[in-house]
Amino acid sequence: MMRLAFRSLASKPLRTALTTLAILLGVAMITGTYVLTDQIDRGFADIFTTAFKGTAVIVEPTSELGEMESAPRSFDAALLDEVRAVPGVRKAQGSYETMGAAIVDGEAVKTGGAPTLLTSITDTPFSQATVVAGRGPEARNEVVIIRSFADESGLKVGDRFAVAAPAGMQQVEVAGIFEWGNEGSMGGTIVVAGRL
Repeated sequence: MMRLAFRSLASKPLRTALTTLAILLGVAMITGTYVLTDQIDRGFADIFTTAFKGTAVIVEPTSELGEMESAPRSFDAALLDEVRAVPGVRKAQGSYETMGAAIVDGEAVKTGGAPTLLTSITDTPFSQATVVAGRGPEARNEVVIIRSFADESGLKVGDRFAVAAPAGMQQVEVAGIFEWGNEGSMGGTIVVAGRL
């Protein structure tokens, strides 16, 4: 039986070579896909490890519909006092984070599918952001933007643009530009942090 199989393969060398090539390409493509997804997963894991360095617990509101499908919810400020009163808690701070859009020169900035995060500024050790130009936001409607967004949009300290958030459209001024950990980008995500 084996002799017949080898004779069949040898009688049609082009078909045998192309079949072998197709199998090798298929295996290479699947292997490459696994390697790529592992690298992407590791990259995002590194981003979040850096982002939450020094944070032991994060308390977030839940929704029956799930995180992405529901309207933003918030906690009562008194909950922060309760968390601070828990034995073993050294420091606790509240913050907000929601998704929105950045509008520069009347056009929504395209992110290629990555979200535009609107978030508040937190203090050390909760924030891994380092202002590399300008200063942190001090007044309402002042923001700091991640360096990759500043580079791509051409925004500089003192420039104004709009953010669209669940609460509506707001004009904001760039008070500073920051990096997250040692990174000037968060995988295509636009991050606008400030006092909105």
